[in-house]
Amino acid sequence: MTEGFAEAKQGPNAWAQAIAAVVMVGGLGAGLLVLQGVSEISASYDHLPVAQMADLLNTAQKRTVLGHPAVLYSERTIAITFNGDGKTDTSPGGIARSLVVAQDSKDGGGSYEIAIWRQDSVVPDDAALLGVAEKVLPTIPGWVNG
Repeated sequence: MTEGFAEAKQGPNAWAQAIAAVVMVGGLGAGLLVLQGVSEISASYDHLPVAQMADLLNTAQKRTVLGHPAVLYSERTIAITFNGDGKTDTSPGGIARSLVVAQDSKDGGGSYEIAIWRQDSVVPDDAALLGVAEKVLPTIPGWVNG
């Protein structure tokens, strides 16, 4: 994980794109891409504090995670079906629940985002998302609990 995360600093979203590519290749091999109980983490190196991000998201809920400012929000995903004959179909997917956590406890800009989603129309459980965050974030190089 350390090497993959270090690579993400060289190009924005490179790590998230690599995860998406692995999921897509797996879906192509199966002939049908079904995302159920999936999670993703990405990093942003902008200078936007998480507190300001909360103002941009209509349904955001402010939180504190491991001593860092954080925001919870939901958004609908897109379902992609590969028909096996070279054609694809898209439709509304399940609902993703995302947690954006400031990289430092002072919210000086930059964030980590963890998203989980379900195939059905049920919003993923916040306790599950917060549990993932509490296990994953401390493993990121340079992470310091607030």
